[in-house]
Amino acid sequence: MYALRTSHPRTWRELESGNISVTRSDIPLVSIGPDNGCEQLNLLMKVHNGLIGISNDANARQRFFLTAPELSCLASDFKTQFGLKSDEVREHHDLAPSTIKRERATIGKIKAAIMSHGNPFAVEVDNTIFNLITLACVPEQYVSQILNIDDIGKKLYEEYVKERINGCVSIWTPVKKEKNLMYMSGNKKSAVNVRDKIVDLK
Repeated sequence: MYALRTSHPRTWRELESGNISVTRSDIPLVSIGPDNGCEQLNLLMKVHNGLIGISNDANARQRFFLTAPELSCLASDFKTQFGLKSDEVREHHDLAPSTIKRERATIGKIKAAIMSHGNPFAVEVDNTIFNLITLACVPEQYVSQILNIDDIGKKLYEEYVKERINGCVSIWTPVKKEKNLMYMSGNKKSAVNVRDKIVDLK
């Protein structure tokens, strides 16, 4: 990929101009990746019975791959010519009235579930992180590390580059795991005997 500009300049120019997706309809925001575009072309060849029973016959396979796309194109052109292509979509599937109605109903259910526990944003708490549903507070010793997680990650990244990319430490040397004390770290585990089994409870 680093040598793509010189090894395959035509591909490089296509990528540089933004031709990295396949558009098969006039509907906006429905372009797909080239791999999905190939899958849609393969779908045209999934005719009745398909490759069943001919996978071991080289001549039958060759006839199938030569004729199936042509037959599919003939059928598609026939439907278009006589207005039989009724399944053609004119808008993005997320803009259909039924989809919008279902999304609004789901949003209403989510809001109702949150509000049934009280408005979490109406709670006056200074420098404390808490669960939106249960209002359980994160232990104080974990708060600063959670709030500064981006800065900690950036610092660890800079140290990694300094030591392993630009320094003398081998890139294959095991990386020491950073102990991040998150919300779940406050849960204590206890073993409880239930009949003939031992169950870990938090």
